[in-house]
Amino acid sequence: MRIDFSLVVPIKTIEMQVYKIRITVPIILLVFFSSCIGLKSEFTRNYIYNRALYSRALESSCPSGDTNLISQIDVYKTAFREKYIEDGSILIHASINDASTREIVDYKPPRTGFAQEMYLVKLTTKCTEPRWYYFSVWYRYDFKKKKQLVYGFGKAYRGVPNEMAGTIFFDKALAITEHRNGFSLVPKSGEQFYLVFDNMDSPILSMNRLVVEAKNKFGGPRSYVFKVDEAFKGDLNRLEFVKQQSRTFN
Repeated sequence: MRIDFSLVVPIKTIEMQVYKIRITVPIILLVFFSSCIGLKSEFTRNYIYNRALYSRALESSCPSGDTNLISQIDVYKTAFREKYIEDGSILIHASINDASTREIVDYKPPRTGFAQEMYLVKLTTKCTEPRWYYFSVWYRYDFKKKKQLVYGFGKAYRGVPNEMAGTIFFDKALAITEHRNGFSLVPKSGEQFYLVFDNMDSPILSMNRLVVEAKNKFGGPRSYVFKVDEAFKGDLNRLEFVKQQSRTFN
């Protein structure tokens, strides 16, 4: 069984032997699942602050679709963009994080202008404790129109924070759906995992670990740990989500 997690520099892979099942895992971050949904309507960055995007994916204790229950939206963002880097005498085409300290080449432009923006959104509501949402937006560059265009979304999740421990447990998979009035996050079945941060009381959320909850019918649940420092070996930065605007509602 091969599990393929994409969109980050392919630096290294590991082999995990699980009850005679070999799993080849690129050491990257599972949060960058490469599922993509194409779009018919335009999705702008301002829509991230639209309460209607989240109102159908609140906790079960909150009435679905009631945007008035959302009182504050705090947005953190990181991004990967298509770049070329030199690895010895080889020119490598890769997706590089905005906070990366790796040297990129400026003598050759990207082939497609691909980019992926990833968001962590803290949602404060009137019906439950704050919850965190993860989703990603995919872009490609239109060389004729000379501008970046949104062409789809990656997978999405809702999580429960433990700020003392510096973790978010994403226990509910979501999907961004398109409808005639816009876009909505809606529940679906999917994976569960933890994101572990250096400090959650900061305008920069530096992620240091991803812990994947995996089912194992022979020995019960197991957790696999992916360390950011190992995934980005040779790069001095950690994966950083930087705080953007916050928006409050009456």
